[in-house]
Amino acid sequence: MKTELSPDNFNNMSRIRIFYLFVILLVSAGINAQNDSLTVNKDTSITFYDAFNPVIGGDSVRMCAGQPCMGMQKDYYANGELKHKGFYNKGKLTTTYRNYFSNGKMERVFKNKNANKAELKIYYPSGQLRSDITYWKGESLEWKEYDSKGTLEFYELMDKSLEHILQRTYYYPNGKKQSHLELTDKKTLTFSKTIYYENGVVKGKGNVVFNPYKHAYFRTGEWTFFDEQGNPEIKQSYVKDKVISEEEL
Repeated sequence: MKTELSPDNFNNMSRIRIFYLFVILLVSAGINAQNDSLTVNKDTSITFYDAFNPVIGGDSVRMCAGQPCMGMQKDYYANGELKHKGFYNKGKLTTTYRNYFSNGKMERVFKNKNANKAELKIYYPSGQLRSDITYWKGESLEWKEYDSKGTLEFYELMDKSLEHILQRTYYYPNGKKQSHLELTDKKTLTFSKTIYYENGVVKGKGNVVFNPYKHAYFRTGEWTFFDEQGNPEIKQSYVKDKVISEEEL
């Protein structure tokens, strides 16, 4: 016995076909969007991606088609230049990723070396290195900062415990040291500190003690200060960063 196909039956079957076709198209689009690495992202800042890097403190999850991004993702500027490429796992950046300026030059490159160690290099639009940072267990272990001409501005090296520094140096624009701090006694967390004039002559030198509870350095013991020709001028004695005696030299 054959079932007669009425106009109502025909319309119902058509609606069902259209509904299933719509579902299939949605699923297919979702899969393609998830796997598509050629995502155009015109409006985000170049630092937008830091939020997805847990090693440098990022705690956000990048979404692709409503799901955490998986695999390689690429973003482009409106002019077609590559802006970002990186490998994501559950919406977070892993292993290596790179950002680029709109002129095509590298803005930064991040590399995970192992479970504890990672490296980040950041550049000026000219291509000159700006920051060179080594991370250890999610904290900066070694940090070098340069000006746009390539002159070192700042250097810091932390102890692997990440509780105190081993060395910290600031530089003048002419490349000469401005101040230098270096650990001399790990038990007492005592450091030698030297301050310089811009011509490179020592301005003052003595010791400081690091207070881990206040996270601050205090002058201690005897300090000597010099004029710009290197002649000693004043000798001061400190206790907990306070001058207790002073003598002209």
